[in-house]
Amino acid sequence: MNCVPRRTSSSREQRNPQSPEPLELGLKGQRAFVLGGAQGIGRAIAESFCDEGCEVGVFDRDPQVGSLSKELSAITKTFCGDISDYGEVQAAAEAFGPVNHVVYAIGIGSGKF
Repeated sequence: MNCVPRRTSSSREQRNPQSPEPLELGLKGQRAFVLGGAQGIGRAIAESFCDEGCEVGVFDRDPQVGSLSKELSAITKTFCGDISDYGEVQAAAEAFGPVNHVVYAIGIGSGKF
């Protein structure tokens, strides 16, 4: 893969001015679905897909997930639900449609530790 530095500024550059020049990964126009994307690492991943020009869907249990589409225009659909409920995840995936990339950025445990 040939990675070429971008010439335009991105939100990633604005967040950390000391970061290296962002790369153009050739993802423009692709679709990504990020589970657990409302905050933390999942949100950073969703933002990175937005920076790359992807159409992004985000699924999270945090009711504030809906506000992401106002903050990041590339996030076209947000879904609030429980990742442990297969029906909710399946319904969200069907509503968003076909994707090129799926990211599971969810920290979920058994409660035993």
